[in-house]
Amino acid sequence: MCEVRWSFVHVPKTAGTSICAALDIPCNGHVPASCKQGFRFGFVRNPYDRLLSAWRFKRGQAAPFNRGQFRGYLHGALQKDDLPHFKPMAHWLDKGVGFVGRFENLQGDFDRVCDILGRPRVQLPRLRVMGHPPWQEVYDAGMLRLVADFYAEDFERFAYVPLP
Repeated sequence: MCEVRWSFVHVPKTAGTSICAALDIPCNGHVPASCKQGFRFGFVRNPYDRLLSAWRFKRGQAAPFNRGQFRGYLHGALQKDDLPHFKPMAHWLDKGVGFVGRFENLQGDFDRVCDILGRPRVQLPRLRVMGHPPWQEVYDAGMLRLVADFYAEDFERFAYVPLP
């Protein structure tokens, strides 16, 4: 029987595929931390940016970006969508997480993970990058409020600031 020393919690749209590749581990889907063993770690991302990337992923990279379609999605379907990519990060990092890195400091926090795990530091590859404008250029005030309400726990728990 093998002892599980550490587990990566793959939160959707937080560079998980790149992290799996750099650690040479399989990306076996998205499983909450409470279902993992050993030292658990994961990464978070600004909820506005993460949601935009998840929506872009759902639509497919080949589709041109359309702000109006994104706005329509937020107003109509966000709360009904059960795809893992749209679940709050708090769902995945539910308990027992020893380290939470930030997408906004991806390489630096990944280096810290490598140090904690006793693995050599490596440069993260850029895999499955979704092309979209910067989130600050996409959201209007109403869209910001919808996201802040839907991801309220993520904003609070992971110290992101919801915009008015």
